[in-house]
Amino acid sequence: MNSEQRKKSLFFDRLAEEWAGHGYDADEVHRVIELIERSGIQPGWRILEPGCGPGLITPLIAERVGFDGYVLALDISPVMVKHCRKRTDELRQVQVELGAIEDLEGHRGKFDLVFCFNSFPHFCDRDRALQVAAECLPLRGKLVIAHSNSRQRVNEIHMRAGEPVKRDVLPEPRALRRLVESHGFKVLELHDGHDSFFLSAKKR
Repeated sequence: MNSEQRKKSLFFDRLAEEWAGHGYDADEVHRVIELIERSGIQPGWRILEPGCGPGLITPLIAERVGFDGYVLALDISPVMVKHCRKRTDELRQVQVELGAIEDLEGHRGKFDLVFCFNSFPHFCDRDRALQVAAECLPLRGKLVIAHSNSRQRVNEIHMRAGEPVKRDVLPEPRALRRLVESHGFKVLELHDGHDSFFLSAKKR
């Protein structure tokens, strides 16, 4: 873990208890479920969830893949990992690990979907993260970058939060499309709505 990742790890450690206890309100639950449905997850799929936080959506993903599927949830915050493990303790298809997607090795072609929910702006090296995502997927494997707020709102929240996340902004759609497609993906859908953001892409 590099120095920037360590700073963010400590930052999210401090937020973990609040996030784990707060959860989502009814309106946000509806948006989250809609984003998961749009991702097209199928029973038996193998999912990589980088930046899983306290595991608020991990059980929902696990429910979609069923016991024949698999979810590898990653986070750089030990306290977030602790809460995610507690939340998914009885789900045998879920594995929760401490780590960053940029450092993930040994999973070439092993996943059907890389699902980045409320996490992509926080990746310290986005080029490396997308490179790893592409390596983890087979041909036509899927990448999703989703947020339960609009891009503008996401960026406002991060900038107001201060160091070390104030520069963790979600790029404007055209720039994000170019970035994703430069790593061997074809963007299928890109929607920046008033209350959510969704990008899906397939590996070419």
